[in-house]
Amino acid sequence: MEQAKDISVVIPTHNEAGNIGRLLKSVSENLLALNLRYELIVVDGGSTDGTAAEASAAGARVIVQRRFGYGGALREGLAAAAGDYILTLDADNSHPASLIAKLWEARERADVIIASRLIPGGSSQASAFRQTLTRVLNLVYSKVLNIPHKDLSSGYRLYRHSVVTPNRYTSENFNIVPEILVRAYADGYSAYEVPLEYLERGEGTSHVSLWRFAKSYLVTLYQLWKLRNSVESADYDHRAFHSKIPLQLYWQRKRHSHVNGFLRSGKRILDVGCGSSKIIQMLPDAVAMDFAQRKLRYLSKTNPHRVRASTFQLPFRDQSFDQAIHSQVIEHIPLDRSIYTELNRVLTPGGTLVIGTPDYGRIWWPIIEYFYGLILPNAYADEHITHYTRHSLFEILAENGFRVLAYRYICGGELIVQAEKVAAV
Repeated sequence: MEQAKDISVVIPTHNEAGNIGRLLKSVSENLLALNLRYELIVVDGGSTDGTAAEASAAGARVIVQRRFGYGGALREGLAAAAGDYILTLDADNSHPASLIAKLWEARERADVIIASRLIPGGSSQASAFRQTLTRVLNLVYSKVLNIPHKDLSSGYRLYRHSVVTPNRYTSENFNIVPEILVRAYADGYSAYEVPLEYLERGEGTSHVSLWRFAKSYLVTLYQLWKLRNSVESADYDHRAFHSKIPLQLYWQRKRHSHVNGFLRSGKRILDVGCGSSKIIQMLPDAVAMDFAQRKLRYLSKTNPHRVRASTFQLPFRDQSFDQAIHSQVIEHIPLDRSIYTELNRVLTPGGTLVIGTPDYGRIWWPIIEYFYGLILPNAYADEHITHYTRHSLFEILAENGFRVLAYRYICGGELIVQAEKVAAV
């Protein structure tokens, strides 16, 4: 039976004879010093200088690359990795193996550890032109994609194995490096940077084509921008609270104000379909419940009580909570009485329910929704499958043991209701 691995080292190569052997020797020495069980995986892209033989002699498993480009090589290497963690680095000795210990030491701080040239303590021996290009590229990417890290293009990284999903990546060239990080961030994973002293490559010359590099990065930037501004990003709800779009900023903060204004004195709070909203983040003692694992993963730093479950079948005992929040969920799911009977069941007698949804019975919401879809085409507008009115929602609540105490609107379209459990059903 094959022994489990603590870490897999993945290195794409193409004509790196003279570099790869020295690198693998240094990597092995540093991993052995940490007492780690490891495997070395070299993905060779058709080298003609003996790279594969040199890597094999140094103890690596050599995979003959089938897919195109650096991105293809990295995907194949990641797919083959079996370790609990995966380390990626370049084959040209520009990434010093001596940094492995610091990357490994930082592994508990985040899901992705980045060796960064651009934070204090980091540096680069690359030409002034390449350093300028690196800084501009990373500044644009971090600002446009709203990623709070400096060196998104560094390929020297340590990943938790669960972060990596090779079949999802589409980039063929070096643009796969920011793609992996941004997709991980969109999935709710965290990142942390440690300083990297980037060295000049060892033997040979760089294989980077500047034109191909720039073109691929621009295409990838647009694709990742669409992802980051869609509901598929774990932090979408959180970012909306700080939106640069005035109406969205106003809307999110008004919702936060109304929901919190309707909460009463009970301490045991459940937020059903919490997303990554500011509402749940400011209730650290509440139970954060959502069906999307990426949203719950994102909340790991603010909310210790997180549960993945469906609103149709709440995994809690009867009368477990004094208050429940169910904001902007019911319009995204089929109408089913179990939504309301389950909320009734888990609330104590006299417990408070704060529930919100667009009111399709008023003229304002269809107008708002139309423009919302134009301005934010990847947001929630197209996901509304059940259309409530104030009358229909009040009727459903009454049929399921709730009495409406108060309600408010945002811009005349979004309805937020405070109700009280008056009878068991």
